[in-house]
Amino acid sequence: GMHCGSNYMYPGPFSGCSRLTDVTFAEGITSIGGRGFANHTNLDLTIPANIIYIEDGALTGIKSLSVAEENMYYASADGMLLSGDETVLICYAVEKETYEIPDTVTIIGMNAFADNYELKSIHIPYGVETIGAYAFANTTLEEVLLPDSVMSMEESVFSGCSNLSSVRLPAGCSVIPDYAFQYTDIRTVTIPAEVTSVGSYAFYGCENLERVTFVGDTPNLANGSFCDCYNLSNITF
Repeated sequence: GMHCGSNYMYPGPFSGCSRLTDVTFAEGITSIGGRGFANHTNLDLTIPANIIYIEDGALTGIKSLSVAEENMYYASADGMLLSGDETVLICYAVEKETYEIPDTVTIIGMNAFADNYELKSIHIPYGVETIGAYAFANTTLEEVLLPDSVMSMEESVFSGCSNLSSVRLPAGCSVIPDYAFQYTDIRTVTIPAEVTSVGSYAFYGCENLERVTFVGDTPNLANGSFCDCYNLSNITF
């Protein structure tokens, strides 16, 4: 165990403390700095009511996460850190193969699951409207079903997911962002009629991509959007 005083925990103070299993926060602690408890794989962490700010990357790679019900700023679900009202998925804390995102979530934040090398599958519920930049970048996701409620995705959202072989794009999203699926293992992709723009290098380096189907009018294809897709042999307009 460990007791924390002061009102701010600075970044990375306990890196390498692999046997750390529990932490007690003093009432004066209100913030946890970047990588404060990252990669403590034996740590069962409870965020108390007095914590009002947690920096990006502070909790990734711990054993379990819970948040005191009295905390107005944060909540937890299935190994993930959420905003207090449970509408924003901030980040993963526990590395797992699969997650169940709560139906309350409307925003998946920037870098939310980035570099999670355990992640193989995820359920994204209808109701999610925005997925932030790099949200799933460099993970081992194998397939993704994006619900039609998704209205916007930011750059590089699935970039570098080298095991990602199947994706279902949402009808509600008019723009496929820059670098969205670069260096993935996608084999076929259907571009919904609602899509008006495919961003720069969106499917760059998808070496196993064989078929692209455009359901509606051909969208604006930005620079390099399908560049270096060496096996692309079938395009349907």
